[in-house]
Amino acid sequence: MRSLEANEDAALKWSSAQVVYDIARHMKEAPDEDRLNEAIAVVHGHQMTVAHDGALDPGAAYSVGISVAKILGG
Repeated sequence: MRSLEANEDAALKWSSAQVVYDIARHMKEAPDEDRLNEAIAVVHGHQMTVAHDGALDPGAAYSVGISVAKILGG
């Protein structure tokens, strides 16, 4: 069972990175690696919450989006 959880976590981390990189690609200035990693951690934390709770909270999704924008935008 642990390998299933590890695979789910790895898939969510990859998905989180894809979201952040897609956002960063459209920015005027590329964010540094620390900001990218911080934004990935925020998205990953949200995805883990959704995966374990089984429900998407639109308010939380909005908050995550704002957080990522602030992190990447400086």
